[in-house]
Amino acid sequence: MQDLNKRLNDIRDVMTDIQKEINESGASVANLRDNIRARRLLKQINEVQTEIDSHDMEEMAKARRNFDEKYKLAKEKEDNLRVEVWINSLDGLPIFYPFSLHPMSLQYGRVRGELDTLEQQVDKYHSDLKRNFKDINKRYTDQLVKVKVTNPIEFHIAV
Repeated sequence: MQDLNKRLNDIRDVMTDIQKEINESGASVANLRDNIRARRLLKQINEVQTEIDSHDMEEMAKARRNFDEKYKLAKEKEDNLRVEVWINSLDGLPIFYPFSLHPMSLQYGRVRGELDTLEQQVDKYHSDLKRNFKDINKRYTDQLVKVKVTNPIEFHIAV
């Protein structure tokens, strides 16, 4: 009987060892999976970095400045052509025409639109300031009183 109990305990020890190996292998598999994922991410990062490095930032900035200059000139030329076409279409019409048909109304409309947008932004910023700093004087005074009451010695003013 003791021999059977000993064999049973030996078998249980073997089962425990096998169970421990299974658990450790599961952790090893998870570790290997994480390692593979990390390597894949590092490879992707290196590929993206190589692509970023392949772009010449100085050249891109130069192209952007060049585009801005050309766009501004082209926009002015387009506006001038619109005015010329409009003036040419008015040949034979009386000199007095409504302001909305004035040759400068095209440029005025564009500038007015930009100005309206900027005014809307200013109004939004003012409302944000009012909301964020509502009752600021009261809050400042309350905080000052709390600080002075908690540490009256530090804030004693010598005459």
